[in-house]
Amino acid sequence: MSLVEAATALKLVTYGARTPYPEKYRKIIEENTPYTSSKRYNPDPDLLFEEILAVVPLQTKRTNIKYELNLSKASVLQFFVAFTDQHHTNLPLLSPLKNNCLNLVQKIEKTSQRSGVPVTVPEQLSLALDVTNGNLTQATIVLAIATRAMARNYDTNLITSDKEKMLAWYKCVAPFGYTDGTFDPPGDTYHFWGSVLAGMSSQENRHGSYELLTGKICDLIYLNTASATEILRHKVCRKRGNTHETIDILGYNIGRALAHT
Repeated sequence: MSLVEAATALKLVTYGARTPYPEKYRKIIEENTPYTSSKRYNPDPDLLFEEILAVVPLQTKRTNIKYELNLSKASVLQFFVAFTDQHHTNLPLLSPLKNNCLNLVQKIEKTSQRSGVPVTVPEQLSLALDVTNGNLTQATIVLAIATRAMARNYDTNLITSDKEKMLAWYKCVAPFGYTDGTFDPPGDTYHFWGSVLAGMSSQENRHGSYELLTGKICDLIYLNTASATEILRHKVCRKRGNTHETIDILGYNIGRALAHT
């Protein structure tokens, strides 16, 4: 992660912190917060990694995030720290996988509708692997993009949602039964997959001293995301919102583990 890349990422952090989330979307999310129970939950933290591994084929394909997809650690960080509608930066992460993201959303919606229960994160990964022809890396990226776009409708250059779709998505993805603060399954889901992607990215190419250093910098940033958000967005910029600290740390550590499986 060069100084130029780090500066760009920092710029997007400030966009994310000072740009308020649209009130019309916030009201949609808050309409669902009273529903604090579900027919189904994601696996407990001590079982989650094992159940995720269970849906990953032994001979699953992988793609090097940096050298094959041209997504540096800084590019992943830039996506992670702010919605694309906040800064309108054309990140290379988005466009090539747009159709896969749309296909995945449809699969998750149909799976939930058929079963009558929300789809868990291991099941979401299984569906994403189908969409990406068994490529674990691309499946993770598609999950990170699609679940965020559906949860918040603030990455509209990729997926445009509306009130009806956002409310329906709330019941499509399984909640975590051990989250902090507001009951928000869509928010927890996109935080989880974004953090998994971040963890996988941080572990790549750590054989050289430079890449080892950038990986450690990523560890410092991602493992302290909630604290940074609380200080920068909520206290300094006085913007409303909730952190997802438990899910961020869980997803990041699962992503780091997946990178070495």
